[in-house]
Amino acid sequence: MLNTRRIALDGVLAAVYFALSYLAFYVIPNELKLTFTSLTLVLAALLFSWYDACLVALVGEFLAQLLNTKYGLSVTTPIWVAIPVLHALALGLCALLLGRKKPLAERTVPCVLAVLGCGAFNALLNTAGMYFDSKIFGYYEYHLVFGLALARIGIAIATAAVIAALIIPIVRAMRRQLPQL
Repeated sequence: MLNTRRIALDGVLAAVYFALSYLAFYVIPNELKLTFTSLTLVLAALLFSWYDACLVALVGEFLAQLLNTKYGLSVTTPIWVAIPVLHALALGLCALLLGRKKPLAERTVPCVLAVLGCGAFNALLNTAGMYFDSKIFGYYEYHLVFGLALARIGIAIATAAVIAALIIPIVRAMRRQLPQL
């Protein structure tokens, strides 16, 4: 059950997600981007639950799609919103299943492996999203969708490695400062 504090922290994490969505670095212009939005999803999954992580992803990505002048609302918006929600669900389920006896953030190797695996899963979801988006809007080209899949997975794993290195100290510091988490 969600309490007021958790709802407020979920809102803050969704706002941080939205802000981080604007700090995207394009590796290949308009094709491959590097973003740290998933930091908020990992944080929500490790501190709270899969439900909170999914809620943060849903609100944060919907706002990013709605207010970003590059995207806006379209028929494919649900696809692009569903991708981070599924990523958050995978992170939350990893935290739940791997953290039964001891919280996942307190177990470095399983935590890093879970974040890396979910990062690769997110890259595969993005590839599928690009495929459906390109088919719906008629810009499909094999080399853009599937030719860059390995690069997309590599970038996702590198990003996940940075997030994994940052997340454990962040979660520990938050638990010290806010022991009720």
